[in-house]
Amino acid sequence: MPRERSKQGDDDGTQRKRLKLLANAVQDLARARSLDEAVATLRAATRDIIGADGIAVVLRDGAFCDYVAEDARSALWTGQRFLLSDCISGHAMIEGKVIAIPDVRLDTRVPHDAYCGTFVNSMAAAPIGAPDAVAAICAYWGTSGPVGEETLDALQTLASAVATAIENARLFEALVASERRFRNLFDSSPVGLAIYHPTKRALPDVNDAMLAIGGLTRKEFESGAWGFVRATAPESYERDVLAREEAKLTGRVRPYEKVFVHRDGHRVPALVSAAPLEGECGLMIFAAQELSAIKAAEAALARNEAVLRGITETVREAFYTLEYGKDGPSIAYISSAFEEIWGRSRASLVARPLSFLDAVHHEDRPRVEQAVALQKQGHETETEYRISDLEGREKWIHDRAYPVMDSDDRMIRVIGVAEDITARKHAAMRTALIAQEMEHRARNLMTIVRGIIGQTLRSQPVPASVTELLLGRMAALSAAHKAIIRRNYTSAAMSDLVTLALEPFRAEASRINHAGPDLEVAPQIGLILALSLHELATNALKHGALSVPSGHVKLSWEPERIGESLGFRLTWRETGGPSLPAGRPATGGFGTNLLEDGLAWYGGEATLDFAPGGLTATMLLPLSLAQQDSPEAGSGDRAA
Repeated sequence: MPRERSKQGDDDGTQRKRLKLLANAVQDLARARSLDEAVATLRAATRDIIGADGIAVVLRDGAFCDYVAEDARSALWTGQRFLLSDCISGHAMIEGKVIAIPDVRLDTRVPHDAYCGTFVNSMAAAPIGAPDAVAAICAYWGTSGPVGEETLDALQTLASAVATAIENARLFEALVASERRFRNLFDSSPVGLAIYHPTKRALPDVNDAMLAIGGLTRKEFESGAWGFVRATAPESYERDVLAREEAKLTGRVRPYEKVFVHRDGHRVPALVSAAPLEGECGLMIFAAQELSAIKAAEAALARNEAVLRGITETVREAFYTLEYGKDGPSIAYISSAFEEIWGRSRASLVARPLSFLDAVHHEDRPRVEQAVALQKQGHETETEYRISDLEGREKWIHDRAYPVMDSDDRMIRVIGVAEDITARKHAAMRTALIAQEMEHRARNLMTIVRGIIGQTLRSQPVPASVTELLLGRMAALSAAHKAIIRRNYTSAAMSDLVTLALEPFRAEASRINHAGPDLEVAPQIGLILALSLHELATNALKHGALSVPSGHVKLSWEPERIGESLGFRLTWRETGGPSLPAGRPATGGFGTNLLEDGLAWYGGEATLDFAPGGLTATMLLPLSLAQQDSPEAGSGDRAA
């Protein structure tokens, strides 16, 4: 029988010794900070406390039991795992109560095969944890017989102490983990942090970021050689005093800005605040975020805005920013030029953001409203319209608007520039009137010249064909002059030159196909080109493709470089006309000389291909002439 079952053999000294061991074990378990410490305590004391020949600690893992530790006179099952239903410790955990087995050979719950070869004849198991057991303590004896109540009570007491130890260990580990997380956050935070005691005005701990903001080293902080009070700028003293009073009264400090001054004079602005440190009576967590970069960015932004405002307030254009919110448009900014252009105050436009439309001419208002609609779709717009100022004066406005869209493609802002182009418009109108007048006078002059030439030739023994040819060439010069006038004498459009030069042949227009890109040519080039086209068309009408109904002319041009200059290549190709004699004519007339010699005079060249199927003339000319290359500039040298 177990020793505890025969109390007659136990004297009072032995009983007191076991009680003392039990009390010590309970104390040790209460101090345990991990499961390993609790298991070590059980192994060290349990056999002596309950007088067992062996003990085992079993942990629950789902539906299994893991035998993690034992102290017995011979090896049992450490390191093995069994189903809960296959071992007594599992039954104790499932049922949540102590189970005693007087004879393992007679109890049906005992897996007899597992006990064969062991010293175990009787046992007891107590669950650890309630109501859901997480482990069990098993005690084994080498003899069979009932287990005493005192032994079972001691076993239960140890199990309860282990349960408490496990819970304490869990809480301790959670506390350690929490402190570790706090320390990691505290030490690695880019924001300056400090533990602050408002009553004692002490800083038990600070992180490196806080030291950097204050310009302190860790050694200076710990020794007191340099502190945060001494690093505070004088203008921040008064606000700091208010913050300390606020901390004492409310336990927290609302965010405010202060300036730290390092020993080298470097100033560091910071946003500081404080809040209670949970679980630490009287302590606060003090935070400081450096504002140097933000302040620098704000200063740069302010400088840029000042420069931009200076520009927008001094130029003649009206700069504006129109914001679109839930309540409709509002004026975020409008420069002073608006008042000069519209003759209205900026305040009136701020009060009614779209009141500028009231001044728009009724004929132009649909165009302005269409521009606003396009802006709402995200399109940049450029609009010219007329307005009337308060004195009734009409002005022309050139308005460029740039919409800003949000992530949902909704217009949230329009940035624009409105320019008064009245003077420019009037100048353009005057120029157009002058050009029209010059064209009219030139046309009248050419008419007079043609009349004089016609009257003179008709009074002389000159063939009519010569008169017609000369008048036709005069018409070509008149066409070139008209095209040049349309560009205010600065240039001539290729399309205008071609159309006007071929106007005398409009009866054959359906058989002359011409096409090419928009090109601007110098006035001198325009004159020689108009004459050349007239000679080609005249020749085609008399001898070439236009002399028969089946003939056609294709005229095309394209840009082409001439050395380092920009130029163009023009091709005149006749098809379907009468068959031409093979080879070049023996003698060349005015047209041939004009093409070959006249174009060379202007830095160009002409190639005439008199194929039997029709003439192909290719002209290569520059778009413009340098002053030293013009015929007028070099006429003296050429004459010499």
